[in-house]
Amino acid sequence: MTATFDLAKTQDVFIAAIQRRERGEEGELTPGLYFEDMAAANPRIPPDLAVSIYGNNVSGGRAKALAVAYPACVRILGAECFESIARHFSESTPATHADLNLYGAAFADFLEQRVTVLEAFSDYAYLADLARLEWLCHVAYYANDDTAFDFGRLANSVGGAGESLKL
Repeated sequence: MTATFDLAKTQDVFIAAIQRRERGEEGELTPGLYFEDMAAANPRIPPDLAVSIYGNNVSGGRAKALAVAYPACVRILGAECFESIARHFSESTPATHADLNLYGAAFADFLEQRVTVLEAFSDYAYLADLARLEWLCHVAYYANDDTAFDFGRLANSVGGAGESLKL
Protein backbone atom coordinates (compact mmCIF):
# COMPACT_ATOMS: atom_id res chain seq x y z
CA MET A 1 0.00 0.00 0.00
CA THR A 2 1.39 3.41 -0.91
CA ALA A 3 0.93 6.37 1.36
CA THR A 4 -0.64 9.57 0.18
CA PHE A 5 1.74 12.33 -0.68
CA ASP A 6 1.31 15.28 1.66
CA LEU A 7 2.97 18.38 0.20
CA ALA A 8 2.74 20.46 3.38
CA LYS A 9 4.28 17.67 5.46
CA THR A 10 7.02 17.13 2.87
CA GLN A 11 7.82 20.86 2.88
CA ASP A 12 7.96 20.92 6.68
CA VAL A 13 10.33 17.94 6.75
CA PHE A 14 12.49 19.44 3.99
CA ILE A 15 12.73 22.82 5.77
CA ALA A 16 13.60 21.10 9.05
CA ALA A 17 16.39 19.20 7.26
CA ILE A 18 17.79 22.45 5.82
CA GLN A 19 17.63 24.12 9.23
CA ARG A 20 19.48 21.16 10.78
CA ARG A 21 22.10 21.53 8.05
CA GLU A 22 22.44 25.26 8.83
CA ARG A 23 23.01 24.46 12.49
CA GLY A 24 25.61 21.85 11.52
CA GLU A 25 23.61 18.99 12.99
CA GLU A 26 24.13 15.55 11.55
CA GLY A 27 21.47 12.94 11.32
CA GLU A 28 18.71 11.37 9.36
CA LEU A 29 16.86 13.67 6.98
CA THR A 30 13.53 11.98 7.19
CA PRO A 31 10.95 10.75 9.29
CA GLY A 32 10.12 8.10 6.88
CA LEU A 33 8.31 8.00 3.65
CA TYR A 34 8.29 11.67 2.66
CA PHE A 35 11.90 11.67 1.50
CA GLU A 36 11.51 8.13 0.19
CA ASP A 37 8.74 9.43 -2.08
CA MET A 38 11.01 12.25 -3.24
CA ALA A 39 13.85 9.81 -3.92
CA ALA A 40 11.52 7.55 -5.89
CA ALA A 41 10.31 10.51 -7.97
CA ASN A 42 13.88 11.44 -8.92
CA PRO A 43 16.30 8.59 -8.21
CA ARG A 44 19.27 10.48 -9.70
CA ILE A 45 19.32 12.98 -6.83
CA PRO A 46 19.46 11.43 -3.36
CA PRO A 47 17.54 13.39 -0.70
CA ASP A 48 20.69 14.35 1.23
CA LEU A 49 22.18 15.83 -1.95
CA ALA A 50 18.91 17.69 -2.66
CA VAL A 51 19.01 19.21 0.83
CA SER A 52 22.65 20.19 0.35
CA ILE A 53 21.95 21.83 -3.03
CA TYR A 54 18.92 23.67 -1.76
CA GLY A 55 20.75 24.71 1.42
CA ASN A 56 23.54 26.18 -0.71
CA ASN A 57 20.94 28.12 -2.72
CA VAL A 58 19.42 29.42 0.52
CA SER A 59 22.84 30.57 1.73
CA GLY A 60 23.58 32.25 -1.61
CA GLY A 61 20.21 33.99 -1.64
CA ARG A 62 20.79 35.36 1.83
CA ALA A 63 24.28 36.55 0.85
CA LYS A 64 22.77 38.43 -2.10
CA ALA A 65 20.14 39.97 0.17
CA LEU A 66 22.92 41.16 2.48
CA ALA A 67 24.76 42.71 -0.49
CA VAL A 68 21.63 44.70 -1.31
CA ALA A 69 21.30 45.89 2.30
CA TYR A 70 25.00 46.74 2.72
CA PRO A 71 26.23 48.21 -0.60
CA ALA A 72 28.95 50.42 0.93
CA CYS A 73 30.39 47.43 2.80
CA VAL A 74 30.45 45.54 -0.50
CA ARG A 75 32.38 48.38 -2.15
CA ILE A 76 34.87 48.63 0.72
CA LEU A 77 35.52 44.90 1.10
CA GLY A 78 35.12 43.94 -2.55
CA ALA A 79 32.39 41.68 -3.86
CA GLU A 80 34.29 38.41 -3.38
CA CYS A 81 35.36 39.12 0.21
CA PHE A 82 31.91 40.42 1.12
CA GLU A 83 30.20 37.35 -0.33
CA SER A 84 32.47 35.06 1.66
CA ILE A 85 31.68 36.92 4.89
CA ALA A 86 27.98 37.07 4.03
CA ARG A 87 27.87 33.31 3.40
CA HIS A 88 29.53 32.65 6.77
CA PHE A 89 26.95 34.91 8.38
CA SER A 90 24.05 33.25 6.56
CA GLU A 91 25.24 29.78 7.51
CA SER A 92 25.33 30.74 11.19
CA THR A 93 22.25 32.98 11.22
CA PRO A 94 19.01 31.43 9.95
CA ALA A 95 16.31 33.75 8.67
CA THR A 96 13.48 34.42 11.08
CA HIS A 97 11.21 35.99 8.47
CA ALA A 98 10.22 34.92 4.97
CA ASP A 99 10.96 38.41 3.56
CA LEU A 100 14.70 38.56 2.79
CA ASN A 101 14.51 42.37 2.92
CA LEU A 102 14.29 41.89 6.69
CA TYR A 103 17.30 39.57 6.85
CA GLY A 104 20.60 40.83 8.22
CA ALA A 105 19.86 42.94 11.29
CA ALA A 106 22.68 41.23 13.23
CA PHE A 107 25.22 41.50 10.40
CA ALA A 108 26.93 44.55 11.94
CA ASP A 109 27.58 42.63 15.17
CA PHE A 110 28.94 39.74 13.10
CA LEU A 111 31.28 42.13 11.28
CA GLU A 112 32.37 43.68 14.56
CA GLN A 113 33.41 40.26 15.87
CA ARG A 114 35.39 39.57 12.70
CA VAL A 115 37.10 42.96 12.69
CA THR A 116 38.25 42.60 16.29
CA VAL A 117 39.51 39.03 15.81
CA LEU A 118 41.04 38.97 12.33
CA GLU A 119 44.23 40.97 11.83
CA ALA A 120 43.51 41.36 8.09
CA PHE A 121 40.57 43.59 9.04
CA SER A 122 42.45 45.81 11.52
CA ASP A 123 42.17 48.81 9.16
CA TYR A 124 38.39 48.42 9.06
CA ALA A 125 37.47 49.25 12.67
CA TYR A 126 34.65 51.47 11.35
CA LEU A 127 33.04 48.70 9.29
CA ALA A 128 30.52 47.56 11.90
CA ASP A 129 29.35 51.15 12.48
CA LEU A 130 28.99 51.65 8.73
CA ALA A 131 26.95 48.45 8.56
CA ARG A 132 24.69 49.69 11.37
CA LEU A 133 24.08 52.92 9.45
CA GLU A 134 23.40 50.99 6.25
CA TRP A 135 20.94 48.72 8.05
CA LEU A 136 19.01 51.73 9.38
CA CYS A 137 18.83 53.18 5.86
CA HIS A 138 17.75 49.81 4.48
CA VAL A 139 15.01 49.39 7.10
CA ALA A 140 13.82 52.97 6.51
CA TYR A 141 13.59 52.31 2.78
CA TYR A 142 11.29 49.32 3.34
CA ALA A 143 9.26 50.93 6.13
CA ASN A 144 5.59 51.58 5.58
CA ASP A 145 4.76 55.01 4.20
CA ASP A 146 2.96 57.48 6.43
CA THR A 147 -0.72 57.84 5.70
CA ALA A 148 -1.66 60.81 3.52
CA PHE A 149 -2.66 63.95 5.37
CA ASP A 150 -6.44 64.36 5.42
CA PHE A 151 -7.07 68.00 4.51
CA GLY A 152 -10.83 67.40 4.43
CA ARG A 153 -10.77 66.35 8.07
CA LEU A 154 -8.76 69.47 8.94
CA ALA A 155 -11.28 71.68 7.13
CA ASN A 156 -14.18 70.05 8.97
CA SER A 157 -12.45 70.38 12.35
CA VAL A 158 -11.90 74.14 12.13
CA GLY A 159 -15.44 74.92 11.01
CA GLY A 160 -15.97 78.51 9.81
CA ALA A 161 -12.50 79.61 10.91
CA GLY A 162 -10.90 77.72 8.04
CA GLU A 163 -10.40 80.80 5.81
CA SER A 164 -8.64 82.75 8.55
CA LEU A 165 -6.55 79.81 9.74
CA LYS A 166 -2.82 80.30 9.29
CA LEU A 167 -0.32 77.48 9.45
